[in-house]
Amino acid sequence: MKMKDPEATVNAVLDAVRANKARAVIAAGWGGLKPTNLPDEVFAVDAVPHDWLLPKMAAAIHHGGAGTTGAALRAGIPQIVVPFVGDQFFWAQQIEKRDLGPRGIPHTKLTADALGKAIGVALNDQTMRKRASDIGAQMRAENGIACAADIIERAAAK
Repeated sequence: MKMKDPEATVNAVLDAVRANKARAVIAAGWGGLKPTNLPDEVFAVDAVPHDWLLPKMAAAIHHGGAGTTGAALRAGIPQIVVPFVGDQFFWAQQIEKRDLGPRGIPHTKLTADALGKAIGVALNDQTMRKRASDIGAQMRAENGIACAADIIERAAAK
């Protein structure tokens, strides 16, 4: 997502990651993030397939788009949603409500301290981690395409 001050955002993320003694992958994407001089525990990419990367992660921090939210759910990891617009706020609420991640942080309120606390919860709340893992296993066991085709066929037959 485009942001007013990408450099400040990168610095907040780096500070939050450092505070948790964590590692991170920053996907620059469309946000204008141009991280440079990164510490060894942080790696930057332009883009990477979510279905490949997220299962290797302990948690995800993202904008809350439906696709990214779904990918993190399938990966079975807690997620921290930093919504910008529209349905992203809805997805942040759903993740928090179902204890699949801490409370979302609207991008206008993103600080190193707020993100650092959320990362700490996502990495250390074992109940949340188990719930996310269980949901991920359920989703991976579903044949979503076949289920959707059945629903469409039943609706068309009416």
